[in-house]
Amino acid sequence: MANVLSGNPLKIDTLGDVYATPAQQSCRMNIAHIEFVGYSVATDEGILTDNEGREVWRAHGSDDMSPVVSQDIGWVKGLIATSFTLGTGFFLVYLRP
Repeated sequence: MANVLSGNPLKIDTLGDVYATPAQQSCRMNIAHIEFVGYSVATDEGILTDNEGREVWRAHGSDDMSPVVSQDIGWVKGLIATSFTLGTGFFLVYLRP
């Protein structure tokens, strides 16, 4: 698996920096919402933080296995996939134009 960082939405399925490399540390993005999809059990979890370590969004699977959708996120500085339940689920990050 690999992150897909072109287009909209971004697909994040790999732990680590998404937009937080030294050249991107000032990268600000305006996120409309995030979806946690493709997980296998309701206890699966994924966490995204900004490049200053602040939690952007934490998602937990749903009993009916439907996509878990965030509220409006807004502006963030960098984006890091901090945690996934191993081997399951990924984030779709919808950016505002």
